[in-house]
Amino acid sequence: MTRDELKTAKGRQNETIKQERKKKKVRKSKGKKKSKVCKEKG
Repeated sequence: MTRDELKTAKGRQNETIKQERKKKKVRKSKGKKKSKVCKEKG
C-alpha cells in the first residue's frame, strides 16, 4: 500500500467514526437507557 492509500483508508475510518458519534449523540438525546446500552456495546 502506498502512503496515499493509507491516508484514504484513515480518512474513511475517521468518517465512519464521525457518523457513529453523531448516531450516539442522537440516541443520548432520546433517552438515558439507550445511551447506557451504547456505552456497554462500545
